[in-house]
Amino acid sequence: MKTDAHRRVAPGGRGRDSVRIESKDTFDNGIYILDVLHMPTGCGTWPAFWTSTTGHWPEGGEIDIIEGVNGKGTNQGTLHTTPGCTMPQNMDATGQLLKTDCAVHGNDNQGCGVKDKRSDSFGPAFNKDQGGWYAMQRSISGIKMWFWPRDGQVPPDVKTGPASVDPSKWGKPFANFPSTHCDMRQHFGKHRIILNISLCGDWAGVVYNQQGCPGTCATHVDNDPAAFREAYWKIRGLRVYADNARELDYEGDGFELEYEGENDYSVNDEVVYFDEY
Repeated sequence: MKTDAHRRVAPGGRGRDSVRIESKDTFDNGIYILDVLHMPTGCGTWPAFWTSTTGHWPEGGEIDIIEGVNGKGTNQGTLHTTPGCTMPQNMDATGQLLKTDCAVHGNDNQGCGVKDKRSDSFGPAFNKDQGGWYAMQRSISGIKMWFWPRDGQVPPDVKTGPASVDPSKWGKPFANFPSTHCDMRQHFGKHRIILNISLCGDWAGVVYNQQGCPGTCATHVDNDPAAFREAYWKIRGLRVYADNARELDYEGDGFELEYEGENDYSVNDEVVYFDEY
């Protein structure tokens, strides 16, 4: 998946060709594992691996697992919701919490983000190490995100892709969004899985010069195709594991969960089919 790196954009043209793909199927609670060899980088780029509602956004929520701009800084994991979803100041995670309110409105669409502190979690440093693995666990008790570099201590079930995985053995996540003050069933519905490369926009374009990029974002994107030779995704695989918990509802008594086994996640789709836009 790559951005066009060959042609100049004619004056008044529609812009540089890029790419966005979405899964045909929708998914909810479970484990999502992406094995990435290379992510898009360079001034003007805004790559993301995320899941999002099929309804009237932000109703149903959005979960950003990989996101950053201009090839600078580290990865950021973020939730975007309707009002009423907040996070505690102290999260049991290795990353840095940026905001506690996940609501889109009144928050400049920033949501509640967590910045990974590791330099190899994003951009050129990530690509230099031949990438790594990202994982997201979604459940009614919260959402967690992990990253392991290619040459790091990767859990065997993440690295080898078995029929089931056990996230309880993966160590502390870089992002941990508990359901303490956020009803996950209320704020997150069925999601499509999305991979895309945006150019400029209201994040990459806004901080473009602050991050040391040349000229203006639009001029750079239109007139310098060679600058986008590294603006591509190279994916080894995406696996989705279903949550085998069965939610049992009782009228007036809330709910409880019944598990076949603790931390029991089995493979749902080895291959996730995408629609290309």
